[in-house]
Amino acid sequence: MYIACPKCDWRPSPETLWTCTCGHQWNSFETHGICPACSKVWTVTQCSGPEGCGEYSDHEDWYHAEDDFTVAEYLENPRIAMTVPQLPAAPASTPSLPKGPVSDLLESLLKQMLTLYETMDDEDQADLQRMRSQLGSPSSTEGHVTLIVPIGVVHPVVVQAALEALETTFVHPVEVMMPIDLPSSAFNVRRGQYRAARLLDMLSYFVTPDVFRVVGLVDEDIYQAGTNFVFGTQWPGSKLIILGTRRFFTRSSVPGEAMEDVLRRRVGATLISQIGASLGLKMCSSPGCARNPSNSLIDTDQKTARLCPDCAAQIAAWLKPWI
Repeated sequence: MYIACPKCDWRPSPETLWTCTCGHQWNSFETHGICPACSKVWTVTQCSGPEGCGEYSDHEDWYHAEDDFTVAEYLENPRIAMTVPQLPAAPASTPSLPKGPVSDLLESLLKQMLTLYETMDDEDQADLQRMRSQLGSPSSTEGHVTLIVPIGVVHPVVVQAALEALETTFVHPVEVMMPIDLPSSAFNVRRGQYRAARLLDMLSYFVTPDVFRVVGLVDEDIYQAGTNFVFGTQWPGSKLIILGTRRFFTRSSVPGEAMEDVLRRRVGATLISQIGASLGLKMCSSPGCARNPSNSLIDTDQKTARLCPDCAAQIAAWLKPWI
């Protein structure tokens, strides 16, 4: 993978700086678009190089999967996507920690952890503590109907894709509820994102013993405490799931794929993965399985809205009815 403007292919260097509205200058790709000074999350990035086009593009579109390292490696050390690979220097004669890929990786991970921690306010800290306290809670398999709850104005294709993914995978009936208002209280002004935890709390109103899962859909950028962003998430042990589809409305990493098909696949794969997670299903390495790990749209575009036979069999043992 490499980093380049999706419109003119200009490539920034590690020394390239962007300026936030707060006045701070930094390399946006070292923090995945989060300003380390004011915590604002930039979902678009301007091509600002002397030979660049000057146009704005979605931040996710700057990442291109054509080099010899993975998205996971990029997230661990963003600078590798902006530099030419070099052989590691020979270590000093008596180092306490040899300089090289391992120490660079540890330094990069620590920097990212500190950046994420610094962006957390009191609400985020409370949400993180609440989520940790619920880890290990038993997964609910009760209920026989799944509810889809649009929050605010949601693109019709998003709703239809969620409906199709649920009906294709489960035999539980699915009901699409009337949209509910997107609460301004869930918006984190500093980050420019919506708190997933606040939206999940809203969805708890729809939970009854007859309900299997409540799926909230919002065409906004969302995050969970301790993350840059999430495509979808759920409370451990609960029936509540939320998908934030803002980042899904970008071009596919699969050449020639129609945008509507891209949107359907991304929504379906993310939703089935989150339902699997809510049932206690672990991540899967089978190609195309919806439970494959996904740290970026490049990863999501390698998935389908279906579970592999092994994952489906695990859930079939826990849950009836199942197709």
